[in-house]
Amino acid sequence: MVVTALLVSVAGVHAQAGYVYMSNFQRIYPETDDTEAIRRAIAAIESGTVVFDENKVYDVRETINLREKVTLQGSTRNTTGTGFPESPSLILFTPNSTYKSLFKVDANTFMSEITIKNLGLKATSSTDSVGFEATGVSGDSIFGVTFRDVEFSGFHYGIKASDGTGTSSWQFDNVSVQNCTFVVPTSTSYGSDDARHAAIYVDSTNSGWRISNTTIGVGQHSIGVYFKRGSYTTIDSLISNGPLQVANTHPSAQSRGYTAVLVKKHGLLMIRNSVSEGVVYDVKVDDAANPRLEPINLISNSFQGLVLIEGASVTSIGNQFRFEQSTEYSGELEGQGEDGFYWDPDTDDRWFRSPAPIAGSNAFVTSIGDRFCHGAAPANVSNNPSEVSPPWCKESWATESNGAVTVDLGMFANRFNSPNLFLNYSDVYFPIDYSDSGAHVDRPMFSIMADTGATRPLLRLGFRDSTYNYHYEIQRNGGNGYLEFKGNQGGSNTGYDFNGPVKLPSYTVSTLPTPQGDGSLAFCSDCTSGTNLTCAGSGNGALALSDGGAWICK
Repeated sequence: MVVTALLVSVAGVHAQAGYVYMSNFQRIYPETDDTEAIRRAIAAIESGTVVFDENKVYDVRETINLREKVTLQGSTRNTTGTGFPESPSLILFTPNSTYKSLFKVDANTFMSEITIKNLGLKATSSTDSVGFEATGVSGDSIFGVTFRDVEFSGFHYGIKASDGTGTSSWQFDNVSVQNCTFVVPTSTSYGSDDARHAAIYVDSTNSGWRISNTTIGVGQHSIGVYFKRGSYTTIDSLISNGPLQVANTHPSAQSRGYTAVLVKKHGLLMIRNSVSEGVVYDVKVDDAANPRLEPINLISNSFQGLVLIEGASVTSIGNQFRFEQSTEYSGELEGQGEDGFYWDPDTDDRWFRSPAPIAGSNAFVTSIGDRFCHGAAPANVSNNPSEVSPPWCKESWATESNGAVTVDLGMFANRFNSPNLFLNYSDVYFPIDYSDSGAHVDRPMFSIMADTGATRPLLRLGFRDSTYNYHYEIQRNGGNGYLEFKGNQGGSNTGYDFNGPVKLPSYTVSTLPTPQGDGSLAFCSDCTSGTNLTCAGSGNGALALSDGGAWICK
C-alpha cells in the first residue's frame, strides 16, 4: 500500500499544465494529515488547477505556501440548510503557535494569477488563525488574486494582506472576492480594532480590491471588512449580518457585531447596493487625525445601524438609513444605552436608536436623494418626533465637531409641505436650485418647520474661525409665535442694515391690534398724535409704537 501511494503521487509530477487531481495525491505513511499531499499536488503543476475531491474533508496542520498561476478548486457548492453555503470540498485547518495561516503567499518577486474557488476553508480555532495570508516587503508585487465561491469559517482573519512595514512600497493589487461567504466568530478580545476578528483585513496602501456578491456573518464585537490601510476599493452587493437579535431583551444585553465595514486610511472607495444589519456600525470611517482627499461614495445601500464618517469626503446617493426597533420589553431603563440605542419609556417601553448618519471630525458629506428611516412611524411611536427624546427619525445627516454636510434639496421636493421636515443640525448646508413647472405653485420652494411649541433658530447666518464665532438668527418664539431676529455679536457692531425702504403693516386707528409687548411698530393710515401722544383718528397717518401696553403716535 505504501508503494502504490508513492507511485501514484510521483505520477502526478509529470503534469506541467492543466489539471491535477487530489485523488492521485494520497497520504504517504507515516503522514497523519493531508498537508504534504496538498503540497505535492501544488508542486506537480507549473500552471493550472489542483482539483479537490467532492464530499471530502482535508485535514491540514501546517501552512501551505502558494505559487503563482495556480488555482485551487473544489467541487460545486451546495446549501446545507444552516443559513450559509458550504462546499462539499472542505479543508479543515488546525492552527498552532508555529503555523497560524492555512494558505500563505510570501512574495520575494513578482507573482500573479492565484485563484481559490469552490472550496470550504474552516479553522478549528480562531486564535490568531488566518485562512489566506499575503505578505511582502519593498519591491515585491502580487497581482491578480481571486477568491470565488469560497467559504471562510472560524478564522481570526479570513483573508489578511499586510506589508508589515507600514510603507506603500509593497503591491498587493487587483484582488477579487466574488460570491464568497465569511463566518466570523465572536471576538473575545476587542481592546483595539486590530484585536477583533475580521472577514477581510488589509494593511497596505498599494492594494486594490473588488468585493462583490459576498455575505459576511459578523460575530459579536467582530468586523466584516477592515481596511486599516487601503487603496482603491469597490464593494458591491455585500450582505453583512450580525447575530440574531433576541426579542424582549434590552439592547445593552444584545449580541451585536461591531462593524460591517471599518475604514481608516483609504484610497478611492465605493460601497453600493449593500445591506447591513445586526451590527453597531454599518460603515465607520475613522481617520479624523489624518483626513484623506480620496473620495468615498455610498450608493443605494440599506443601512440599519450607525454610519460614522471622520476624516473623509463622502458622497452619499440614494441610501436608506433605517431605525431598528425591538418588540416590547417591560423594563425601566431610560435614555441612551450602549452602542447608540435609546430607551423610550413613553411609547410602550420600546427601544430604538437614531438612524441619523454622522459627519464627524474633519468630514465633509454631500447627500443626494438619501432617505432617513421609513415613511411611517414605527408601532407605538408618535408621528410627532418632539414627543420622544431623541426623535425616532431624522431628516438629514447629523454633524459633530467640525464636520459639514451639503444636501441636494431635490430629495425633499415632494415633502416641502410636510410638518415633519426637520433641518435642525448646525453646519448642514443646503444649496437651493429648485425649479417648478407650475403644477405645485402652492408649495413653498424651501420650508423649515420647527417642533410644535419649540423656540429654536430656523436660520443662522454668520462666520467663525479660530478667534470669532458671530452669527444672526431667525427663530420662532415658542411662547407667542413671533418671528425673532437675534445676534450674538455685542457692542456697537450689533444691528440690522436695510439698503432700501422697509414697509410696515398698515392699520387704521380702529383696527390697531392689542399690543403684545413694548417696542412693536406699525403704520396707522388715519392716525394723528392725540393727548399724551396716544393715537387718535382723523389724521393723515403716523407711526404707531407700543409703549406701556398702549399705542402712541408721533
